Amino acid sequence: MKTDYVGKPVPRVDALEKVTGRARYSVDVELPGMLFGATLRSPLAHAGIKEIDTSEARKAAGVRAVVTGKDFPFTFGPMIRDQYFLALDKVRYVGEPVAAVAAETEAAALEALEKIRVTYDELPAVFDPREAMAEGAPLLHENLDTYHRSPRFEIIPATNICTHRTYNLGDLEAGFAEADEVFEDEFYVHAVAHTPMETHAAVAQYVTAEGQFIIWSATDAPYRRAKELAQALGLSLNQVRFISTCSGGGFGGKGAMVAEAVAVALSRFTRERPVKVIYSREEELTASQTRLAAFLKLKTGVKKDGTFTARRAEITWDSGAYASKAPEVSVRGALTIFGPYRIPNLELISRLVYSTRKLAELTGASAPLR
Repeated sequence: MKTDYVGKPVPRVDALEKVTGRARYSVDVELPGMLFGATLRSPLAHAGIKEIDTSEARKAAGVRAVVTGKDFPFTFGPMIRDQYFLALDKVRYVGEPVAAVAAETEAAALEALEKIRVTYDELPAVFDPREAMAEGAPLLHENLDTYHRSPRFEIIPATNICTHRTYNLGDLEAGFAEADEVFEDEFYVHAVAHTPMETHAAVAQYVTAEGQFIIWSATDAPYRRAKELAQALGLSLNQVRFISTCSGGGFGGKGAMVAEAVAVALSRFTRERPVKVIYSREEELTASQTRLAAFLKLKTGVKKDGTFTARRAEITWDSGAYASKAPEVSVRGALTIFGPYRIPNLELISRLVYSTRKLAELTGASAPLR
C-alpha cells in the first residue's frame, strides 16, 4: 500500500522555530511590568516553623511583595492535596519553600531573602521509607486522614503510608510448594533527578477584575494543572488558565506544579504585575520532582521447564515529603511485576511512604537554598 508518510522523513512542525532561535520557552516569557521572584528555602529536613520575620525584607529596595504560608494558606496536589504553596506550620525536606519575594530585579529579590529571619524548632527526621513505616516513626503528615484525596488511593491513617495497594491471585503457598526452585531477591532503585536543560520556570499573573490566574510554563499537562490549581484555591475552572510554552526537556518532571506554585502565590500580591520564577540548577536538583526511589523484595517459584508457579512482591516506594504524582506511579509501577507472564499464584503489596529524604541527601546539599 502506497503512503505519503511511512518510511519517509517528515519535518517537525516546530523545527524552524527551534533552529532559528525563535522558539519561546518558559524562561523567555517577557511581559510588561514583570517582576522577578526568589524563594527562601529550609535548611532543615523536618522542623516546626516558630516565626518568620519579613519586616526588613519588605523595606528592601525594589521589593514589591513578600509572601509566606500564612499569606497564602492553600494546599495543592493532583492526587492527595498535601502540599502548601509555601510551608505553613512546618517544613518536611531540605529545600522546601518557606517564603518568597517579588522584586524589580532578580538581584533585588535575592538580596531581600537575606533579610528574612526564620526561627525553627527542629524535629526528628526519617530518611528511609522502611524506617518511616516502623511504629513510633516521626509522622510527616499528622492529619493525613483529613486531606482531600482521590478515592482511588488508599491511605493508612496515623502512619506515613499515603498509598497502599494489594493484589492477590490463586493460592500462593500451594504455588511455592509446587515449584522446583524458589528464588528470593532484594533490589533497590535510587531516586533520579530529571535534570532537564531548561530548569523549572514559570510566570504568573493575577487579574483582579476576573479573579483569574494566568500561568505561563513548560508544563506538559496544562488542563490537569489548571484543574488542580482551581480546586486548591476554590476557583472555577475558567478562573485559571495555563499557557504551555516550549519545553527545554521534562522527562516526567514537568507534569506537576513546582515553580508555578511559588509564582502563583507571589502574583496574588503584586497588583496584577506578572512574576517570573526561574529555578537555579541547585534548586532543580534539590527542590523539584524526582523519579521515586524504591525497595523491592521478590520471591519467585519456577518449575524446571521455566514456567512460573508463584510470585510474591513487596514494594516500598519513597515518596519524599509529598505525594504529587507518586500515588499513580506506585500503583501502575507495581503492575510491572506481573510482566507478560502467566503466573497462576500471585501476591503483590505496594506501599508509597512519606519520608524527609530528597535528592539533597544524595548530593550532600545542606545549606539554605535560593
